[in-house]
Amino acid sequence: MIDLVFNRSLSPRRRWMHLIYYSLRIWVVPLLRIVLRMQMYGLKNVPKTGGALIISNHVHNADPFLIVSGCSRPVSFMAKVEIWDVPGIRWIADQTGAFPVKRGTADRQALRTADAKLKDGLLVGVFPEGTRSVSGLSRGFRGVSLIATRSGAPLIPVGIVGTHDLPGNGSKQQKRARLWPKINLVFGQPFHLDTHKPDGERWTLEEQADAMMIEIAKILPVSYRGIYVDRVSETHPAVNRSEIRFIQPESKSLLGWLRS
Repeated sequence: MIDLVFNRSLSPRRRWMHLIYYSLRIWVVPLLRIVLRMQMYGLKNVPKTGGALIISNHVHNADPFLIVSGCSRPVSFMAKVEIWDVPGIRWIADQTGAFPVKRGTADRQALRTADAKLKDGLLVGVFPEGTRSVSGLSRGFRGVSLIATRSGAPLIPVGIVGTHDLPGNGSKQQKRARLWPKINLVFGQPFHLDTHKPDGERWTLEEQADAMMIEIAKILPVSYRGIYVDRVSETHPAVNRSEIRFIQPESKSLLGWLRS
């Protein structure tokens, strides 16, 4: 993955951000392995280049940081707009390429930003449930289906397990089962969401959202699967793994290249 730092097709700013990310990761990942006993699995499913949607379950405030740290490439997360009201957190969000979304609304600007980042060949992180769910997976929002189908980006399901044992989860803090947390981060096989059924009828955005939530549920323990606990035995027919196409960035003008 370090070869992205030397990829001259990327802008100087993008290459510099990659260098900072990989330099920090050298120190952060070993620290997390010790402090949180964090283990990453399935990193081979993360492409070396190309845009894709990272979709994950969401239990704790720390989930975005842990996914960004554990992934082998930088991830730009769609995050609730309230984060930008906290100066320190806002700075971290800006430096990691996160962008705001107004929850509970059809935030077209957030959708456009996600689409633009994917077309630039970046990884975009989204929590389809839209909020932390401490009682297992809940239904995903249709907006993520819209991003995936409009952009043509493949989705990479991620299961994060064990963060309920971390402090600092505000009103959704759970009783800690372990004083020394053990975090597992699993990257599943990428897939595309089909837009049409075999009979030619369109899949609804809600049906597509169910399809991607089932793929997340498959790589989670039973206690994390929530409303999808009985739906993991079969792959949803909207899921397509026949030909995975990661989005490659288009060529830009010199000015756009310098700014990206």
